[in-house]
Amino acid sequence: MPGLSTSLSALNAFSVGVQGTAYNIANVSTDGFRPVSVRYRSGRPADFGVEPVITRPRPMPDELVGRTPGPLPFSRTDVAREMTHLMVNQRSFEANAAVVRSVDEMLGVLVDLRV
Repeated sequence: MPGLSTSLSALNAFSVGVQGTAYNIANVSTDGFRPVSVRYRSGRPADFGVEPVITRPRPMPDELVGRTPGPLPFSRTDVAREMTHLMVNQRSFEANAAVVRSVDEMLGVLVDLRV
């Protein structure tokens, strides 16, 4: 069932997104921390679903000019943005969980009809 497999892969992907946000928030006070970014892309043409893509930003040019090597003296984590990402991931997770519940109910009704 493509609908079920798509929703299950989305549940997996959005849980990775929540983990990335949690990682960024946990390191908000870490000097030189560059937050990870989790983006989502559709599965390959033969596959159904959603895949998480995790990236860590490269140093900005202003970070490299006139500095001694080493970590930045501050974190690049934007807590407001991270909380927004957390809410989006939560709502997306809830929507895909509702699809899985609906498929489960439909399969239960189908089995009851056949018995």
